[in-house]
Formats: sequence, structure tokens, C-alpha cells
Amino acid sequence: MVAHMQQQGETTVWLQPTGGPLYPPDLADAGIDLDSLVVIHVPVSAGPHGACKAAELLLRSGAFGLLVIDLSAGVPPGNGEAWQGRLLGLARQHHARVVVLTVKPTHATSLGPLVGMRIEPTRQRAPIVDGPRPHRDPQRGRRPRRFMVEHTVLKNKTGKAIEPALEVYRGPWGL
Repeated sequence: MVAHMQQQGETTVWLQPTGGPLYPPDLADAGIDLDSLVVIHVPVSAGPHGACKAAELLLRSGAFGLLVIDLSAGVPPGNGEAWQGRLLGLARQHHARVVVLTVKPTHATSLGPLVGMRIEPTRQRAPIVDGPRPHRDPQRGRRPRRFMVEHTVLKNKTGKAIEPALEVYRGPWGL
């Protein structure tokens, strides 16, 4: 989604806790222009709602077409309707999109009724296919492992049928 929004000329911001899991080489491999991606690290001292407050300020600026909030380290306490409602209103006002990344099991409820779409990615090793051998790691002589990521739509309030594509990625050498 980040790469798509960048191709549309939209400025994108990624909000994560200090020391968050964002790994720029993976983003670059996915076609994301790292020079135009704004990454903001929210300190732990900002409290459990720090990322939500930062997201609200960023949306109020009207400068971003896509805001990704990484809440995989933990969702703020409470039902979340207040901060989600503010973000939803600001996103509509400034014609922006908000993506919230969380870690929840499939059977758990989403963040709340204001969530328009919930997608669960599933990762598994891709089968080794016959054909030309991929490039080998010159130091170890091993081939890179490939992974498939399948996306399952758990909630969709857009009214449009969505058929996510199966994606294949190369893992780190020696994996």
C-alpha cells in the first residue's frame, strides 16, 4: 500500500515506537522509495497513547496521503473509539488513509467498529521449483529461501470484493 500511494504522488509517513521493527531493506525490495518515506519514532515515555496523539497531529497537518501506525508492540488501553474516531474524522477531512498494524489472533475482535478493513497475513515457505537455479550466496554456497505471504480479508466494510494477491519474498541468506 505504501508503494502504491507513493506511485500516486502521495506523501507517506510511518509511525512506530523507538526501536520498532521497520526494516528499510525489505521496504526497498518492495519498491518503496525510502528517500520520500517519513519515519517517526515515538518514544516510550510518550505513554500508551503517544502514537495515537502523534498520528492525530500528523493528520491535522494535511500533508500526508497515507499514515501507517505500528501498534504491534501494544494497542492503547480502553475501547479505542475516541482516538479512532478522531483519526477517522481527520483522515476524511484531509483525504488521507490510515493503516494500523497490530498483532492479534484471527479469532480476536478487531480494534473496534470504526475499522473498515482487517487483513491477516499468513507466511509459509514457498515450494522449491525446478528451473534455473537462483543466485547463490558466494560465502556460504546456499540459495535464499523464498516465502509466500497470503492475505485473508477478515473484515471488509468497503462494499467492494477484494481478492488479495499471493506474494513471494526472498528470505535472508542461509535461512
